[in-house]
Amino acid sequence: EGSYYSLENCKTQVTAYFEQQQHGRRAFGFVPIFSKFAETSNDSNNNGLLLDCVDEFIQVFGKYVDVPGIIHAAIKAKQEQQDDKRRDSSSSSSVRKRNSQKQKQFVEKKAKIFHAPSVRKQ
Repeated sequence: EGSYYSLENCKTQVTAYFEQQQHGRRAFGFVPIFSKFAETSNDSNNNGLLLDCVDEFIQVFGKYVDVPGIIHAAIKAKQEQQDDKRRDSSSSSSVRKRNSQKQKQFVEKKAKIFHAPSVRKQ
């Protein structure tokens, strides 16, 4: 189909978009129109037929979409998120530790001032 919104035109444009962005992201697939959904959804009495189409749609979806790729990308994203949290946590920890040391030094310095023997003799 040569229309502007045809699968091939959309596939070309979406793929080009991801290639230009270069963020390691990509489209995982392009599912063609599943006409059985359109046919059965027009008739409100066909809810049962619509559900019967689900298994077939899952097969079509699996044929055109890289489902293992989606799962791998999700695992990788979650791992990166956990790594970022660990990195933030450890850098926050070291900042807290530095602040704690500075605070301790400040308190010790003030304590020396207040607990130092009086220099003035009367």
